[in-house]
Amino acid sequence: FASSQRALAQRYAWQARGVHTGTQPSVLTERDLRNKTLEPFLTNKSLEQHMEVHKAAVKKLNGLIQNTIYEDYQNIEVTIRSSVDIREDILVHNSAADVFNHNFFWPQLCPAGDSNPLSEHTLEKFDIHFDGVEKFIEHFKMHALACHGSGWTWLIDREGHLEVLTTHNSTTPIAIGEEVTPVIALDMWEHSYFAEYGNDREAYVDNFFKVLDWEVVEQRLADAERNITTLVSKRAKEG
Repeated sequence: FASSQRALAQRYAWQARGVHTGTQPSVLTERDLRNKTLEPFLTNKSLEQHMEVHKAAVKKLNGLIQNTIYEDYQNIEVTIRSSVDIREDILVHNSAADVFNHNFFWPQLCPAGDSNPLSEHTLEKFDIHFDGVEKFIEHFKMHALACHGSGWTWLIDREGHLEVLTTHNSTTPIAIGEEVTPVIALDMWEHSYFAEYGNDREAYVDNFFKVLDWEVVEQRLADAERNITTLVSKRAKEG
């Protein structure tokens, strides 16, 4: 069973920046999920269902950007931010956001118990903003369970301030602006949990944290710090 789950994950895994770079259409590109199992969070059945939904989203995005300006954009983040306020491109924006969210979701998962402990620097961040990691998890869980209908729950860094928010449908924090760096994402669409959990979304959220790779979280927090430095430099040059 574990080997079939690993094979399935390897078959459908992808990277965020593997989506429509240059003039190439969106593709599912391989990322390192090999030798991983995601139980108790996801079984083979629910993983396959989830992956198939996203394959369809990538195919849809490929069709929408064909022969448009978005086909030439460097990465999917540019497409999302460029299309957010253009009414006639709402389908492109929503589809690109859906693909980005899933691309962001998978790399943060690891086999239960495989993640290394958080560094003192990161623990201090959670202490400052949430009064500790456990309090953060409680806060995140509260937001996730309060999500009505389809959506995503996020931990984001907004210019050094950590906050939890929930977005509806395929909306992504990337669309807010360059000052926002996503750190953790949890898919709260029904297709992500119903096959395995039914309506027990609390168990789904609890098991998510059992397979969350805190090393990836630390890397993303480091990315956020670098992003702040870049933004400060950019604003200084702009006067």
